[in-house]
Amino acid sequence: MKRLTRMLSCALAALLLAAPAALAQTGPPTPEPQEIARRCVEAIGQTTHAVVTHSGNLAQHGVRVIAALDHHGAPPPVLIYVARNVGGAINRTAQNGARSVNQIAYACVMVLDEVGAGPKLIGVVIGARNAALTGIGVARERATGAVREALERALMDGVGAVAM
Repeated sequence: MKRLTRMLSCALAALLLAAPAALAQTGPPTPEPQEIARRCVEAIGQTTHAVVTHSGNLAQHGVRVIAALDHHGAPPPVLIYVARNVGGAINRTAQNGARSVNQIAYACVMVLDEVGAGPKLIGVVIGARNAALTGIGVARERATGAVREALERALMDGVGAVAM
């Protein structure tokens, strides 16, 4: 997660550092509004991909740990504790990712507004943001659902249910 946060911070800093130079016309030439929007959508997409991937990895790891603990006879409170911790990590990942997407989108909209981009380009960035937040939410639900199902399977093993 630290690497993801560092990457997102660098991407946001690059966007924000490019804006004053572009507006003041000192340094490199101002990118066209379409190029700015393209970079913004790309940054939002990369952030979303990183968050979704990390959430899935956390879930897979959690499912494996719960299954291993269950296999070795861990009591229910231990299984529940692990599931809650993994679920919390998934939720924090989703929250941090959504916050990063919102920050990138906000910075991009500000830059696009400053360079006189039309509402259509700004709408493209806002649409990418909305799609990213939806994707992060779906990934969070899928990941926490997988952990919850693993916990339910583990808890059912001890009460006569068929183990999967």
